[in-house]
Amino acid sequence: MDAENMSRNSPIFLEKLLGRVEHESDIGRLITRFLRYHPINEFEPFFESVGLQPAEYNVFLPRDLMFLSDDSLLLENYNVLCNYGIERNKIGKIYKEATQIFRYDYGVLVSTLEVYEELGLSQASVVKFVVCSPYPLVGGANEGLKNS
Repeated sequence: MDAENMSRNSPIFLEKLLGRVEHESDIGRLITRFLRYHPINEFEPFFESVGLQPAEYNVFLPRDLMFLSDDSLLLENYNVLCNYGIERNKIGKIYKEATQIFRYDYGVLVSTLEVYEELGLSQASVVKFVVCSPYPLVGGANEGLKNS
């Protein structure tokens, strides 16, 4: 997970966090102290950093998890999409439209993307296609394509 990307691309979350801390000269120390006693739900800045607004991601916040590292499948599939070439700020749209692909077991999403390349699509075309409409990645939508 790219913490720098999250911090740069979650201004609403950061503004809300800074609003909860008294503004003094040593803001870093105050934030550290605040977070020690008030842990944050790491999913909030994550979802904002991938392009979702708070009103959009509130329904996706897990009730029983606070730390991204506790959701290894989400992180795995997020990294697959990033490493494949999908811009981080576009992943929120994919998440919103096809949440289930972020629950895929290890290796499933990679092989699903590879099927489209085996059909002759370039990686750049697959990226554009997935960002535009992630539905072909859902479920067994590509099962028949593997055997063609």
